[in-house]
Amino acid sequence: MPTVLLVDCSLGMAERFPFVIKQGDNMETTMNIEKRSLVAKIIDSLMGTISSPTKLETMAVVLFAGEDTIKIVQNFTKNSDDIIKSVQKLPIFGDFSLKPAIEFAKKYLTTTFGAQRSCKRNIS
Repeated sequence: MPTVLLVDCSLGMAERFPFVIKQGDNMETTMNIEKRSLVAKIIDSLMGTISSPTKLETMAVVLFAGEDTIKIVQNFTKNSDDIIKSVQKLPIFGDFSLKPAIEFAKKYLTTTFGAQRSCKRNIS
């Protein structure tokens, strides 16, 4: 079953925040990382962990930013039309499928809150 990650990239993806890493010897390391870096690391980890039961055979990532920019990537190889055709009817997060996730992103961006967030980054 494909997994969809819906990532709001409209504001603050370059923002840094403290991220605590716990090591096996009960040591903790705190790093200040960018949100976009964390998203990239999570995607890389999910796609690259071969022995893990959470290995994603099929993954769709919906990134939305600006007013109507939506990119869909599946294993970084297929184009968006192929992805939509292959997974739009499959259940994701229970009652969701990829098409409703995309529609949700579009509707979010047309709301006052979403539009304000999208426009903030263009203000100098």
